[in-house]
Amino acid sequence: ISLKNTLATAKNLSLDDKKALYIADKTNISKDDYIFLLGSIGILYYEMEDFENAKRFLCDSVIPKMDYHSILYNTKYPAYVKIIGSIYERRCDYKLAEQYYLEALGFYNYSVNTLYDNFEYQDILLHLGIIFFQQRQFDLSIKYYTDLLNILEKQPIIKEHQLSNYQLVLSSLGTLYHTLYDNESAEKYFIKALAIQKEFNKQDYAAISTLIHSGYFYENIGDFIKSEKYFLEAYEIVI
Repeated sequence: ISLKNTLATAKNLSLDDKKALYIADKTNISKDDYIFLLGSIGILYYEMEDFENAKRFLCDSVIPKMDYHSILYNTKYPAYVKIIGSIYERRCDYKLAEQYYLEALGFYNYSVNTLYDNFEYQDILLHLGIIFFQQRQFDLSIKYYTDLLNILEKQPIIKEHQLSNYQLVLSSLGTLYHTLYDNESAEKYFIKALAIQKEFNKQDYAAISTLIHSGYFYENIGDFIKSEKYFLEAYEIVI
């Protein structure tokens, strides 16, 4: 679609859309390329942990939205939306994080042929489970954790890059059910998360989180030997 022709209808667009179209017309680049540029700058700042500038450019990239047909075939757009959600999650602004995560999830639902191979989609499910847990909306937390777990466990083989999210969702469900005083269900999930640790001897955040939350669980139910074991294993990774 020619942006010069589209400018004729710019009066019906938002201010941010007009800005996007003006820049695209002036520089002779497409509106989608302009959005891609903003998103790329935003991701760069995100990787540099400059979250203020990351949010600034990423928000600019998602406000002047592409037409819906373009979004469905553009894998970058939902990724930008997801990163904005993660910035708000880091700030504990769970309502805004929820808004952006759900928007990104909606695009992935329509644009991805198979959700089993889409790490970004699976990661959003995990983080939706986390932020609903933080807001004590436990039914929704269980829903998104379970959606992710079902995707992962229906695969013939869980791939290496999926192991951390698999371990995290298991230990997160353990923590959630322990919070609900369902210790039988909680232990079932902790045992599965710890089995991953035993098999792969992971050294990342998922491993540390699993070991710490398992330690707390066993401490709270009075099994101090197991609690000590898992706390010390987490300590060995950290040091």
